[in-house]
Amino acid sequence: MRRKSTLTLIAAVCACLIVLSACSSVRPRDVVQEVYEALQKNDYKAAYDLTSSFFQQNTNYEAFEEAVKKLFEEKGELKQVEIGKTELVGSQTALVNVTLTWSKDGSDTQEEKRITLPNEKGKWKVDGSIIIK
Repeated sequence: MRRKSTLTLIAAVCACLIVLSACSSVRPRDVVQEVYEALQKNDYKAAYDLTSSFFQQNTNYEAFEEAVKKLFEEKGELKQVEIGKTELVGSQTALVNVTLTWSKDGSDTQEEKRITLPNEKGKWKVDGSIIIK
């Protein structure tokens, strides 16, 4: 009887820890969503602030803003962002699949990307992406 109550208590504590950790940390997919929402609002600074230190060492803010504006000129309006599968590679890197729907001149096109996010001091940051389809 005592063993059963101990196991119940351990299970309850584990459940509480899982809930608390989910509430207190931002998931990699949430960071990716925030970046694209900022870009859709033309808030380039907010998007840039969510990039990794490595990315920022290699790309200054002005170059980032210019590249994003050029991308939107070429692709059109970013109509929809669908966050797909997230894969953890060890404890310090996440890969997030994203499907982007662009609209230009009345025509929609889709692009699939895989976003790499390193964990820097407990925060997920966007490092780069590759087009996968």
